[in-house]
Amino acid sequence: MRMGSRGVLLFIITVVAVIIFGARTIVADADPAACPRTLPANIELPRDLERMLAKIYRASATFRGQCDRIAAAGTLSVKLQLDTNIPSSCTAFTRFQRRGHALYADVHLPPSGTLMAQLVGHEFEHIVEQLEGLDLRMLAHVPRSGVYETSFEVYESTRAQRVGRSVAAEVATPQMGD
Repeated sequence: MRMGSRGVLLFIITVVAVIIFGARTIVADADPAACPRTLPANIELPRDLERMLAKIYRASATFRGQCDRIAAAGTLSVKLQLDTNIPSSCTAFTRFQRRGHALYADVHLPPSGTLMAQLVGHEFEHIVEQLEGLDLRMLAHVPRSGVYETSFEVYESTRAQRVGRSVAAEVATPQMGD
């Protein structure tokens, strides 16, 4: 069978398209960072945390629920960062800033990944608490509220501690198909 010049051109274009598409699929399989992002778009994080948080996201329904709440908050921006200078008085922390209706959460995590699921779940729960409008400063003065001041103007909640442990337990539980 003999092809005309149009047929040859169409054949070449088809072969090139198949090669390009196949190469993109191989790259996506080899590099998880090239895969579609699972975390909400309003969360900014370093590339080296992306894979770890994607694993937590897949393994923990609690963490996925937190991410859904964060994604639904149109005026929220979350920035995660690895911080080698975290004060010894805490394991991780989040600083909040409000500008008008916008809420900014700056999450500081240690570079060690051993407690990452628990720490991220804990800090994300503090973000959810802020989205719900909880006033931790005021609640720290209410008996049995589950909120207390750990140091000057630094607040903790038993709720965030519990949720952090839940996320860690879900990640530690073997998943079906693993």
